[in-house]
Amino acid sequence: MRELEKIADFLAVNTLVFHGRNFENAFAMAAELGFKYVEPAYIENYYPDIIDDDFFSAENGRAFLSMTTRVGLKVKSVGVHFNMGDNPDDADEMKKRLEFAKELGADIVITNGAVKQNAKGFFDCIEEVTPVLEDYRLVLALENPGCGAPDSIIATGADGAALIETLNNPNVKLNYDASNVYSYSKGKILPVHDYQNAAPHTACWHLKQLKQDGARWLFSAVGDGITDYSQILRGIKAEFGRPYMSLELPVNHMRDRHLAICKNDDFEVPPDSLIADTLHESVKYIAAVME
Repeated sequence: MRELEKIADFLAVNTLVFHGRNFENAFAMAAELGFKYVEPAYIENYYPDIIDDDFFSAENGRAFLSMTTRVGLKVKSVGVHFNMGDNPDDADEMKKRLEFAKELGADIVITNGAVKQNAKGFFDCIEEVTPVLEDYRLVLALENPGCGAPDSIIATGADGAALIETLNNPNVKLNYDASNVYSYSKGKILPVHDYQNAAPHTACWHLKQLKQDGARWLFSAVGDGITDYSQILRGIKAEFGRPYMSLELPVNHMRDRHLAICKNDDFEVPPDSLIADTLHESVKYIAAVME
């Protein structure tokens, strides 16, 4: 992809676009398409067959680092999502993820926040893992959810900004997902009116797009869907330059009529051509907007 050369230094590809293939194949495809950075997503909801109690270890972090470097990819951010604060041992669970991320070579570790009823557990968890973040020189980036429980502490960019200001922790930032704002609010909140709230506190921007197809919503190329990314990306560039971003386009999934995530029933595994075309069209769009 010729256009990728212009933006490869600040645009990663999230491995969810390759969902249905193993990680080794996903990394190989990302490299073949010309990406410099890959954002591995190790999320139990997507990979229940491999993400277990023993998955997040220093040894596995080094193993995945070997896979990425073998094909010439670098890792700046990694997704290890779970709701911090739901369980008493969540701080220990996060510490394992942080060690894994350190060995993988990441700088940014992406996860969920919490639901409001478990806010105390969340704040306690942040306090306990902060020394590890400092020691490993990592940033924990809290992502706003796209669906699920209706009482997330980070439903919008405004919520996220307020939370980061409350935490006042240089090792905790946001991973802002514009499309998730739309789907979580059932279309009531448009990201073009919300992203400015999150911008000063955002370590990573997830670029995801939805396009309505009858009673369902498909994940599509960034420039072809409900979210106006031209206004968002130009606004970010004008105020903050070229930020670090990741293409998160899980084409093997979709959202139902209620905007809840589910498996795309058009195929068991998306064809290579759909993945390549979706990424190519997204890259062309982003390169043009960010010029």
